[in-house]
Amino acid sequence: MKKLFVLPVFFLILFFIGCQENPITEPVAERSSPILSKEGTLNLCCNVSDPFFSGECSVVGTMYYIHEVRYSNNSVYATIGLTIDVDAQLCPKDPQFSYVSWSINKGSTHSFVVKNLQSLNTTFKGESEKQFTQLYTISNRKDLMLEIQFLVDLNDLKITSIRTVKAFATLLTAE
Repeated sequence: MKKLFVLPVFFLILFFIGCQENPITEPVAERSSPILSKEGTLNLCCNVSDPFFSGECSVVGTMYYIHEVRYSNNSVYATIGLTIDVDAQLCPKDPQFSYVSWSINKGSTHSFVVKNLQSLNTTFKGESEKQFTQLYTISNRKDLMLEIQFLVDLNDLKITSIRTVKAFATLLTAE
């Protein structure tokens, strides 16, 4: 009778031990290196054309950005994350319209995957940088938008050009 009682208890203990998860066999997650972060401010001060209103305008303001790079272990690629906030004014140069100014306020985020040149032992930068364009709406101007072209690499963010574009032309090309 004693063996009849011990036998089911023994199988019950084996059942509970056998149903537990074994943490040794679970896969180990790949660790990525820490994020390298840089904050910066670019002053916007340039002349652009205004084909509809006053001929020439000036863009004056600042652009605040956060540039983050994440390197993956055992990879030739890096991920660049950008957060950009623009706070600027578009002001006509014509003294007749000196009372007018339009604001440009917009934030955006971007993410790019580029080659990590440090792991490739090469100096060819073409694959470690990306060029992109961002359109910004101008308050109280439905006919005009501000187009800023950027160049981003593993180290920094640069502005390559600033110009105005007709708003209805950008809508036609987007469709």
